[in-house]
Amino acid sequence: MKLKSILKIGLFYLAIVISYSGLSQGCSDAGFCTVGIMKPDVNETEAQNVKHQVKTGVSFGVAQYGVSVFTPYLEYNRRFGDKTQASVKLLAGLHSGELATTFGMSDVLVQVNHRIWNQITALLGVKIPFNHSTLTKNGKALPMAYQTSLGTFDFIVGATYHLQAFSISWGYQQPVFQNKNSFLAADFPINGPEAEYLSINAYTRKADILLRITYNIPLRDTKFNLITSVLPIYHLGNDRYQNKAGESVAIVGSKGLTLNLNVFLKYHINERSQIELIVGVPVVSRKVRPDGLSQFAVGIEYGISF
Repeated sequence: MKLKSILKIGLFYLAIVISYSGLSQGCSDAGFCTVGIMKPDVNETEAQNVKHQVKTGVSFGVAQYGVSVFTPYLEYNRRFGDKTQASVKLLAGLHSGELATTFGMSDVLVQVNHRIWNQITALLGVKIPFNHSTLTKNGKALPMAYQTSLGTFDFIVGATYHLQAFSISWGYQQPVFQNKNSFLAADFPINGPEAEYLSINAYTRKADILLRITYNIPLRDTKFNLITSVLPIYHLGNDRYQNKAGESVAIVGSKGLTLNLNVFLKYHINERSQIELIVGVPVVSRKVRPDGLSQFAVGIEYGISF
């Protein structure tokens, strides 16, 4: 395929992403979309025949109620032989909106992936929170959109199948321990299109399952790679909270599908380092998002291998 044709495909795909961004209502990435083999370029260290890789980056998104979210992170990858790779990823969060500005460490993601057969690689991981989503303002608990972490301890399992320029990934993320947020909507009543913030006192978050289909487009005679991805995520049940009477109440509409589109544009500075631009938005989303996850995400990442 000629470079001109590839660029047209990439620009068309990016135009689709941008055109939907104004209509979308939320991304469902609770962490496992970019951990280990769930991220399209995880095999970078294997391709370069090196043992170590360090990545750092920052992403920006807009969460529920117009809250701006900046997420800086630092990641270390280590190869063990030809088939096994492990990584540790540290994330922080800066959230700013009409109620408050919050900042702090978010989560640490730890994973190990192992190639079990030909092009099939399996993953096991955990997401460990640095806090339990208990940030407050004037003694009152803040909604999830202002919390720097979901506050849940999660177990992650997944697998990826590589076939030349294509890859298909499957992942499952199960909260094992829930957060300790005690927010009730009556604490911060608001006006506007949304009648009130969503109550999440004694919040119980359900599991997520994803399927990622990726196509890697090497741009010939250049140092660029264009990676496109379709990412459906299904939230397996309605989340729940506890009302003032102590009753467990289902948050109707929090179950369901989010369909995300992602574009990764990677520039290879040299054989051991690269910089990557990442854009992602959902074109279909759940009706209700008590977890307050971002509406869209753009980010930049630098990686070096040694």
